[in-house]
Amino acid sequence: MQEVIKEYLEQAKVGRKQVYKNMAVFPLLSDYSLSLEYILLDEALGSGAPLEARFVALADKLNNIRAIASDYKEKGEGLWKRFKRGKEDQKWYYEGLVKALRNASSNEPYRAMHSQFRRQVKKVFGT
Repeated sequence: MQEVIKEYLEQAKVGRKQVYKNMAVFPLLSDYSLSLEYILLDEALGSGAPLEARFVALADKLNNIRAIASDYKEKGEGLWKRFKRGKEDQKWYYEGLVKALRNASSNEPYRAMHSQFRRQVKKVFGT
């Protein structure tokens, strides 16, 4: 991977500055082509994924939904304006994560964390 990044950066050109509010970004432009394969999150976290990988993903998503729940208390329905795709798409995404991160494992700490995640999603989206 380090070699791929090195090759990309060696041939990349810095694009014209893009400004939005108080932020400026200089895009890296490139014709460098990769034929990388990728899989979706639910495929990656399927039943064959190591428990450690599922723990990390679940902890990250639990932290995210807790932040959303906290902001929702403060901002109410106006919170969803912050998201490019709105409340219904966020609901669909998080409900999908609840299913994708479900684990038939008997690992009690994982099951407890997943239960917290599922409850937070239900609290935020009322599902």
